[in-house]
Parts: sequence; C-alpha cells; structure tokens
Amino acid sequence: MSAARPAVLIILPFLAIAARSEDPPADAEIIRRGLPELPALLARIDDSDAHTRMRARRLATRIVLDHHTRNAPEGMRLVYGPTRITSRGVHLDGGFYLSAREVTRAEFAAFAKATKRARDRWAEGEPDLPVTWVTQVDAAAYAKWKGARLPTLEELSNAATSFGRFPYPWGLRFDARCLNSREGGRGGEVPPGSCKRGRSPAGIDDLLGNVSEWTTTLTGSSGRFRVVGGSNRDRAEGRRAPFAVTRMAATARSAQVGFRLARSLPRLPTEPPRAPASDPDSGKSRR
Repeated sequence: MSAARPAVLIILPFLAIAARSEDPPADAEIIRRGLPELPALLARIDDSDAHTRMRARRLATRIVLDHHTRNAPEGMRLVYGPTRITSRGVHLDGGFYLSAREVTRAEFAAFAKATKRARDRWAEGEPDLPVTWVTQVDAAAYAKWKGARLPTLEELSNAATSFGRFPYPWGLRFDARCLNSREGGRGGEVPPGSCKRGRSPAGIDDLLGNVSEWTTTLTGSSGRFRVVGGSNRDRAEGRRAPFAVTRMAATARSAQVGFRLARSLPRLPTEPPRAPASDPDSGKSRR
C-alpha cells in the first residue's frame, strides 16, 4: 500500500477568495452558511475524486477567510500568508489582525483621560495626527485598554511586504506619492490614511513612512525594542520594507515614533464530524 499523502494545500495570500459572482449557486449557498459547513468539507479534503477534493479545499478556505474578514475587530484588517488545509482545519500560518491606521493623538487622549494619565508632549499638535512622544510602556498600556496588543517585528514586516511578495506595501516599484517619507517633502506627519496610493492589499495604510512604530520584539539581551517602518524624515527608496529598523528602550520617547495595534486570530471549531455510536442491540445509530 502506498503511504497516505499529507492533507496540505498551500494557497497564495490574497488570491484565495475568488469573485462571488463566479461561485455556482450550490457553492455560494455553502459559503453563505459558513462555519457549520466546515467539518463536512474537511472530511472530504482527501477524497479519492480529485474534483471533490479540490472543491472541498477551496470552499473550506473561503469560509474561514470570509469568517475572519467579517469578524475583524473595528478598525482592523485581516493579514495572512500561506494557507494550510488539513483534516483538523484551515490554518492561516502567521495570520493576525492589524490596525488599518496608526493611533492618533485624539485616540490616545481618550485613553489618557479614562486612565487619569497626565498630559504630556504626546498631546502637542493636531488631534488627527498620529500620536508620538509615547513610550513602549504607554503604547502597550493603550493596547491592553483597547483589548489588543502591539505587533511584533515579524508581523509588521509581513504586513508591509505581503509575506515577502513585494518590497513595498503597495507593490514592486517605489513611488514617493505612496508614503510620507523624506522623498515626498511634506515636512512632518500627516493624518493616518492620507497616502491612499500606498495602501497594502490587506487594506492597511502607512506601513512605511509617516511615523515609525513600536513593536514587542526585543533585541537580544539589550532590553531594547525594535522600532520599524521609518518616519517622514527617512528616505525610503531602494530600501525593502520594513526599513529603518532601530532599537529603543521601553521608556524612551521620540517625535518620530508612534504605534498601531494588533490582535491574534481566534481559534475556530474545525474538527471533522464524528460518526454516531452504533447500538449493537437495535442495529440503529444512537442520536
């Protein structure tokens, strides 16, 4: 007997969800019903019929991606890379939620008021600009207050490059109109989301430029955290994202450093259905 093939399928990110208009009516109805259909689909991903096998994998992936996209926390977007499918579930390896925009001064001011924090240099400037002059400690406290966390260096890197597919969040070629860097000559921060040309395929703004961003990634035993993305004072052309990776102590502050939020994906109930236990006396299945 030949060894069983592992039930694994790799799907390129951002290509797994096909246009809804192309779904046959029966497939569209399965997708509409969502997660309750997942166990039955996963039970068929190793079917002997190739068409059944591929259809089950495609629909299972669509259902999981649609579910995570629809249930993204407010202001966040789903970021995912290679997708693995096994009989246990659809696995978005490295997948997570990331804020579409950087945290603003107005948003941080609401946190400071609610937690009775004293106003500081972070309050200087227009309220719709990204907040700066905040420590990593305060940024993490804000994230916890919002039920979220700060992203890791790896997460910001994957979001900025679509998991290594592009050198820039928007694609292959540098364009100074896509970000707020020194090349653009704007001379300071702009409201998050101002550079819409630079929006990533996942729908995230300012992954490069505007302000650098805190992460939770430590540098060896130095006790310093990685700060990535580059600010409006940095040159970006020719530098693969995330450019301008620096190190700062958790209590340090900078006029060029802000942050955004992240959340981990929730676990989904994806075990295949179990066969009903057989009743040897009646010859019927127990309900």
